[in-house]
Amino acid sequence: MSSIIEKYLTEYDVSEADKSLYVSNLDKNVDEEILWELFTQAGFVKKIKMPRDIRTNLHYGYAFIEFFKEQDAIYAIKLFFSLKLYNKTISVNRLRTDDKSSISNANIFIGNLSSDTSAKVVSNKKQIYDTFSAFGVITNAPKIYKSYTKKGIKFYCMLSYESFEASDSAIYAMNGQFFCGNIIVVTYSFKTNKIRFGTITERMLSENRKIFYNK
Repeated sequence: MSSIIEKYLTEYDVSEADKSLYVSNLDKNVDEEILWELFTQAGFVKKIKMPRDIRTNLHYGYAFIEFFKEQDAIYAIKLFFSLKLYNKTISVNRLRTDDKSSISNANIFIGNLSSDTSAKVVSNKKQIYDTFSAFGVITNAPKIYKSYTKKGIKFYCMLSYESFEASDSAIYAMNGQFFCGNIIVVTYSFKTNKIRFGTITERMLSENRKIFYNK
């Protein structure tokens, strides 16, 4: 995904990238007209780019959608989270430049999710998004992972916030709460074996970058 985004980011300036989305896992039957009709429900769409194979004219399963307003792009992520098109759940994420996307490292870990079937946990992704987006802007769709332990399969989730204020609030409010069938653990995820995100240095850099981009 990162290489695809890096390739097409060369066609966007910073302001355009903030208003744009990367939509993936698209069925072969989805075309620009369907995407236009769908995403205009979130706001005024400026343009849609759907890369296609030159010989077959088939798209590659992803598209780039630019809105006129950044808040409409953010709203579209929430509105179409876990939406199914032709029985495939699409993925909707923000398209951002490397410098801007690293304004914060507010990455959190949500552990001890339901140990039931994978399908049930994945179906809770929308509930996770709806609950945790109440604390601030989520920059990427929550990702569900599983680990194998002696007691069976355990599921956990990783997501990123736009600011440390949002991630701090989520951790404070949700850690130790009953959610998705279990008492969950919510904390900053590890960036190395011993160090978690959310260090004082990262917070200082985050504030400095905000000042720079808001000039």
